[in-house]
Amino acid sequence: STPGTAAYEAACQAAIDGNLAAPVAGNAMSADILTAMVRNAARKKIPQIVIKDGFSFYPVYVKDSAYAQLLDDVKFRDLAKRIDNSTLAKTPLGNGCLAFYGGAAIYSDLMLFTAYTNATNGSVTASTVQYGPRPSTAQSTAGWTFDPTLDTLDPGNIAIAILIGQSCMTMGTGEDLKITEDNQDYGNKQGIGIDVIQSIVRAETYDTLGILTGTANTFYENTGSLLQLTNSPYAV
Repeated sequence: STPGTAAYEAACQAAIDGNLAAPVAGNAMSADILTAMVRNAARKKIPQIVIKDGFSFYPVYVKDSAYAQLLDDVKFRDLAKRIDNSTLAKTPLGNGCLAFYGGAAIYSDLMLFTAYTNATNGSVTASTVQYGPRPSTAQSTAGWTFDPTLDTLDPGNIAIAILIGQSCMTMGTGEDLKITEDNQDYGNKQGIGIDVIQSIVRAETYDTLGILTGTANTFYENTGSLLQLTNSPYAV
């Protein structure tokens, strides 16, 4: 099945509940999982990012709880500490890189989302997966499937790691940044508002004509990014 279909969502939910129900050996973030991500990225035809001097790599963003698990992995620590990151440091994308391992530049991001299913959160519809901090009752009533409040941390345990390659995302701006000034009552009341509408989505290829898949507007492939879920408990 393909992304966006009921069968695909149900398969993701079953995989999460079946493989990540409890933190056991093999489902925590590790050096082996990073290596598997890089291998699978190449098999999925995701091209590495290449910087000016020809150095190529995959940026991999992991939740802070997942990075803590990496630091507990002796195999990861042993290789990561032996590698010189000076080449990567020459590019703006190298800012914040904590380690380089097996072709992947590792970044720790505490704002990353986690995944939820009906088994881990009863508000999630069965056979689906939802991502991000859980919405309040009022937000759920308004139709939100996550808490959109700025800087809200997601305390879930099923952490998402994101590997990206070339053309990983597209960004659209609904409106340019605008500043509104309002002066009333001879300057006694003043206000300045800043407003912008933006959206960032994964770049995917759809068979809009149905030539490749036989059905128009069907998802065909994603050659820009790869997701990995691990059981990485949020609690310190």
